[in-house]
Formats: sequence, C-alpha cells, structure tokens
Amino acid sequence: MKLILPKEHGAWAMWIAPFVIGVLVSKFYWYHFVLFISVFFAYISISPFIQGIKRPTERKQMWKLSFQYLGIALLLGLPFLFFFPQLIWVFVSIIPFFFINLYYAKQKKERALLNDLSAMIALTSTLLVSYLVGAEAIDQSAITLWIINILFFFGSALYVKTLYREKQNLTFRWFAYLYMIGLSILFYLISGFYLMMAFLFSTIRGIFTPKDTPIDPKTVGMIEILNTLWFTIFLSLAY
Repeated sequence: MKLILPKEHGAWAMWIAPFVIGVLVSKFYWYHFVLFISVFFAYISISPFIQGIKRPTERKQMWKLSFQYLGIALLLGLPFLFFFPQLIWVFVSIIPFFFINLYYAKQKKERALLNDLSAMIALTSTLLVSYLVGAEAIDQSAITLWIINILFFFGSALYVKTLYREKQNLTFRWFAYLYMIGLSILFYLISGFYLMMAFLFSTIRGIFTPKDTPIDPKTVGMIEILNTLWFTIFLSLAY
C-alpha cells in the first residue's frame, strides 16, 4: 500500500492545529498519538476518493487506496468510538460538509469560498475529537474553540484569495482586512489579551503584505505555517 498525501498545506494545518489545541486545552494522554494516526488516515482517505470522482479512468485504483486508508483509520479508531460514543455524533455532523466538497469537486470549482468554508468546518472538527478524549466530554468551551478555529482559517482563506484570485478586487481586499481587524477587536473585548493576540499575526500579515509585488506560493505557505503556530500558542494560552 502506497501513501498519496494531499498537497494542500492549508488543509493539513486545518486539521492538525485544532487537534493539537484540543489536546493542549484539555488533558493529554498517550493514546492521543493513536487517535492522531487514526485521524491522519481518515484525512488522507479523502484525496484519492475525490480524485476518483474527478478522474473516472482512475476511479478503481483511487477508491481502493481510499478505502484502505479508511480501513486503517477505523481499525485504530474503534476503541475510541467504544469508550467515547459522542465521537459518532461528531462524525455524523460533518458528513453533510463532506458531500458539499464532493459536489464542488465534481463541478471542478474547488476554489469556491463556500467549498473552503465547508472544508474548514469539517477539518477543524478534529478539535472536538481530541478535546473529547482529553476532557471526556464536549462542553461549551470545546464548541467555542471550534468556532474560533473556523473563524481563523476562514480569515486565512480570505487572505490567500486577496493575493491571487481576488488580487484586483479592492472591495474583497478591504473585506478581508476588516474581517481580521474586527475579530482582533471583538475577541479582545470578549476575552482579553491572549485571544486578541491569537488573531494579531493574521491582522498584521494581511495589512502589510505587499500588494504590487507577486509572492511565491511557497513563501505564502511559510507565512501561514508561522501564523498557525502563533494562533495555536496564544489560543491555548487563552484557555
């Protein structure tokens, strides 16, 4: 069995960072590592499944790999489903967003903002998964943290679009600026210093990124990795 790893760096961050945050703000157990591997295989099963939809001639091969990955994920995840049955409701709740992603993949419109948002909602749910295993319950703090993660990654998606697809759209650019500035102010008023700091890197990055000079996607990816690390640290400190 070979591994086909998704190339979208942002998508990796969208599930790994929330998973880590869920561990940091609850309680760490050694079996979080097993859970992480299970989620990893569940995540990489998505890409070949979608490729099978987009490329009918490769469907059999791609779907075979997808179900192999999913089988490993289920094998490792079954003990967690037994001891933490709430996980089933987490998985059921994100299924509609998976179908939205499949729809946009079939239409070859993966860059649509609604598709991005659907992916964020599904991927960031790993926070609920790791939090539940650490705290043995999904409480109001878990839901709040999940929403905060969705808001953060949506801001990242807006930022990237201002550099490429919406580069000439001044209205869209100002919307992206005001979105991040507004979140920084809102969370400072609600929670104080640390939560405001979690969004500060995003705000400064968006405003001071050069608009007339093309930026290499690899550079943008590195900036987003640093931004996600910053967000993870300060959000964890806030809780």
